[in-house]
Amino acid sequence: MSTTHSFSTALFFIGAVLIIGALSYIFIVNKVERIELPPELKEEKQTLLKVQA
Repeated sequence: MSTTHSFSTALFFIGAVLIIGALSYIFIVNKVERIELPPELKEEKQTLLKVQA
């Protein structure tokens, strides 16, 4: 910025990071699924919440 008085290099860099992040999300992460707790852990969590309240 101080030498060129332009944000073009910074914007190009941010654009490249955006593209790399989007491609990583598409090809590496793939499908995002919710993780369900086993029933015994759900019961334990409910018990802990009742004790804390």
